[in-house]
Amino acid sequence: MPADASPPVAPGAGRPAAPAGGRSLLLSWFAVVVAVIGLLPVLGFAWISWAFSYGVPDGAGGWAVVVAGVLLPCAVAAGSVLLLAASSWLGLALASGATALCIVAVALSPGVVTGGVLVTGLPAASGAVLACLPAVRARVRERTSRRRSTALRARVLATAVLVAGGVLVPLVATGRDGLTYGEASRIEVDVREQLAALPGVVGAQARCSRDRDGAALHGGLQVQPGTDLEEVADQAEQILWAGSTTEIGELTVTVDEAFDPAVPVDPAAPYVDPPGIQRVYGSAGAPASGQDRRPLAQLEERYGPRRG
Repeated sequence: MPADASPPVAPGAGRPAAPAGGRSLLLSWFAVVVAVIGLLPVLGFAWISWAFSYGVPDGAGGWAVVVAGVLLPCAVAAGSVLLLAASSWLGLALASGATALCIVAVALSPGVVTGGVLVTGLPAASGAVLACLPAVRARVRERTSRRRSTALRARVLATAVLVAGGVLVPLVATGRDGLTYGEASRIEVDVREQLAALPGVVGAQARCSRDRDGAALHGGLQVQPGTDLEEVADQAEQILWAGSTTEIGELTVTVDEAFDPAVPVDPAAPYVDPPGIQRVYGSAGAPASGQDRRPLAQLEERYGPRRG
C-alpha cells in the first residue's frame, strides 16, 4: 500500500448514529396509549359532574371539570397525531401533563378520597414523561429537520389548542349561573338554626342541593312527644320557603315525634313508628314521585314571594 494512501472509510463513519427508529416509534405509541388511558378519570369526573347536577354542575369548579373533559381529549388527540407523525412531542407532553394536573386538582378538592384519586393520575403523568424521553424527542428532531414548515405548523396548532383551553375554561366556568357549594352550605346553616329554634323541636336537619328545576330544599325535624306536628310543619315550610334566594324546584318538610325516654320499651312488643308527617312541594314541570306532591304555588299564596 502506498505511504500516502488512506485507509478505507466505512460508509456513514463520522456521522452521529441515527436513533433506533423502531424503539422510538414503539415508545411514541406507548406514550399515546398511556395518555389516552389517563383521560378516563377526567371523562369520569366530567360525566359525574354533569349527570348528578342535571346539566348545571355545582358552581365554577363543576363547570371547569366538565369543560376540561371536552378540551383535554381534543388536546391529547392533537398531541397524539403530532407525536406519531414525528412533528412535535411537546403537544402530547403538555396535554397529558394538564390531564394529570386536572386529576390532582380534583383529588385535592374537599370531600374527595385523595389517595385513591391521585393513583388514577399516574397514567396521564406517565404519558407526559414518555413523550419527553430522549429517544422520542430525537425521532421528532430528526424528522422535523427535513420538514421545517411542518414543524412550525405543528407548534402553532399545539399552541392554539392550549391557548383555547386556557381561555375557554375560565370563561365557561364563570359564565354560568347556578347554586354553588358555598351558597348551598350557607342556606343549610341558616335554615338549620331557624328550625332548631322552633318551640318543641329537639333535633333539626337541613339539606340543600340542585334539582332539575332549581334548588331542592329538605328540612327534617324531631319534636317532643305531644307537640302539634301540623303547626311545626307550617312554621318549618315557611322557613324553608324564605331561606333560599335561588329558584326552588322541590321543597320537603318532615316532622317526626321523638321517642319519649320516660316511656318504658317492651322488647316483646312489635315496633311502631312514632307519629310523623311529610309534605312535598314541587314545580309544575317536576316529575311525579311516590309521595303526594303539592304545587309550589301554594307556598307563594300562603307566605308571599320569596326574598331575592
